[in-house]
This record gives sequence, structure tokens and C-alpha cells, in this order.
Amino acid sequence: MLLKSPSTRICSWASIGNIPVKMLIVISTTQFGNDSIGFSSVFSANELVVGIICVLINIQDRRCLVWIYFNPGDGRDSVNVRTANLVFLISTIFWFCMSAVVTKFGKPKFVKSDVKFYKWRNIFISWVHGVLGGTWNFLCVLWYPGLLEDPVFYLNNFIYLMIPFSMGYFLYDVIDNMMNGTLLSNWEVTLHHVLVLIGFTYNWTAKVCLGYSILALMAEINSIFLHFRKMLQFSTVGYETKIYRTTSLLNLISFILCRLLPQCRILNGFYIDGYKLPRMYMVTLSIIFPPGFIINVILFWRIFKSDVLRSLKADKTVKPIKSNSKKED
Repeated sequence: MLLKSPSTRICSWASIGNIPVKMLIVISTTQFGNDSIGFSSVFSANELVVGIICVLINIQDRRCLVWIYFNPGDGRDSVNVRTANLVFLISTIFWFCMSAVVTKFGKPKFVKSDVKFYKWRNIFISWVHGVLGGTWNFLCVLWYPGLLEDPVFYLNNFIYLMIPFSMGYFLYDVIDNMMNGTLLSNWEVTLHHVLVLIGFTYNWTAKVCLGYSILALMAEINSIFLHFRKMLQFSTVGYETKIYRTTSLLNLISFILCRLLPQCRILNGFYIDGYKLPRMYMVTLSIIFPPGFIINVILFWRIFKSDVLRSLKADKTVKPIKSNSKKED
């Protein structure tokens, strides 16, 4: 039986103040009205609880054993906000430099003549970010699975610095769309980037919920196939070719696994981890996260309708023609 209210008080009490030793075993008893709460835990010097807290709660002569697991990784003291700010600045400059390089080379010959260059450049740079960010994200999950166990407090430099790196790209993309006059026509992308910038700014400055940020950025793994699919549409490659069909299939699968499912986990996290975070932060997330989730659902439906339903419809129209020709023969 998990009693949220008492455990909330313990979590709040246990994370106050720095312990002036590397590690300290604490066994204590605290009174909350008629509720007697005894707990033992291991505290680290960076205000986060390491390991498992065993909580024995006596309420009206009924004993309930509550286990609370904390895994802070390297902890808050291992990362530096100034370093993250520098990475954010370097990342933003990097994407503008890449834009200048792509512009210098111009539009490739295999791109259709009716495709405007700025659209090709935008998709190509988005694909490059998908490759870099998606690889970084995959390594975060592969090397540090603890971030999935404790997405609120788990923290280390490798995970932490991915956030400002990706935010530098999001800022570049918003500015690029504004400069090309596509800010409103690409309103879904613009809204998504603005919401991410708002949410992630708090995460990186407060050094919390970096695990949830990594879950959200798993979308970059899908972006590899999503943007490559668009690049194929801009080129002379046909929709019926193997490379397009394979890319389309991988895009749909990765969209579900790397976009929709992680975002469902984040929505569930509002309930299971919300009590650990400031109320105003949770209210803000409750406002900005659902629109982003809805945008992704709409995007998935558009892709599914374009790549799957259209293909099925085309197959149905072709089959009767083949059968009629056989009868005539």
C-alpha cells in the first residue's frame, strides 16, 4: 500500500540541506499528528537521497511498508548551469554556421526543381540534428538506464548537456522559419519548439526532470526517419521504391516507439511524480505539454493517411483493372 501524503512529507524533509560528509546512514522517527513514521535511508552530499528508503507507517495500529526509490546518478553538484548555457550558445551558432555551409553548396541536382531551396535546407539541417540528437539520446538511455527509473532526480553531465544542445537547434529553427516567412505556415513546428524551449529551460536551470527531458527528446530518433522521408519526397525518388517504403515503415514504427509511447510515459509521470515537484511547475507543464502531444498525434495521423491509407487505396484501384484485363484475354 502506497500512501502518497506521508511519503511526500518524508521526501520533502529528507532532501533539505547539504550533508557535510560523503555519505551518512540516518535512522530517525518523526511524528505527524497521530501518525508515527520511522525510516532509514542513505543521504549523499548533494541533497539527493541515494538507494531505497524503507518507510514503516503506523496509522491506527495498521502497519504499511512503503518503498521509495531514489537514483540521482552523479547528482546536482556534478553539473554546471554555466556550462549548459555555453553549450546552448555554441549549439545555436553551430546550426547557423551549418545553414551557411549548406547555402554555399546550393540545392543538390537530385532535388526536384519545384522545391524551394530554403525548404530543402531546413529539412536537411533538421535531419542532421535528428542523427546527432537521436544518437546522443539513444546512448543516454543505453548507458544510463537509471534515468528511466528516476526521471525526476537522475542526473549526470552526459544527459544534462544534451538538453541545451537540442534547445540550440530549436531556437535556430524558430529563427530560420521567421526569416523565411514560414513561422505561421509551419505553426505546428513553431508551437512545438516554443513549448519545448519553455519547459526545458526550467529543467536545465533547476536541474530536475532531466530524465523526462530525455524521454521527450527520444522523438529525435524518429526524426531521423521522419525528415529522411521528407527529403526523399523532395528528391526524384518515387513513392513505390523500396527505399521510400522502408523509410516510411521505419518512420511509423519509430513514431510510435520514440514519440507517442515516451510522451504517454511523461503524461503518466504527472500523476506518479507530480508530488515531488513545485505546484506552479506542474501547472505550467499541464498547460504546455498536452498541445505538444496533440500535435504529434495529428502528425502521426497525417503520415499514416499519406503512406498507408493512400497505398491501400491505390492497390484496390489497381486490382480490378488487372482482373478485367485477364477476363478480356
